[in-house]
Amino acid sequence: MKRIEAEELRPGMKLALPIRCPMSYKILLNAGTVLTAGQIERIKNLSPKEIFISTSKYSYHPAKMLFFEAVEALDKVYSDFFG
Repeated sequence: MKRIEAEELRPGMKLALPIRCPMSYKILLNAGTVLTAGQIERIKNLSPKEIFISTSKYSYHPAKMLFFEAVEALDKVYSDFFG
């Protein structure tokens, strides 16, 4: 799994996690969806914060990936606060 920006999406990529509406949080596209050009344009219009695609190179579990990102963020806060 790899996190990418909407501009990096290409037809044929497969979503690793669902894409949700930023307003209602309803699922718009389910995990496992193979993206088409039309879907990519709609995704770009939504400006989602995070898009996760499936790749064989990045096979981490989503929870593990988010855990490591949270630890990095907390380390930054700690170092900014305590110098």
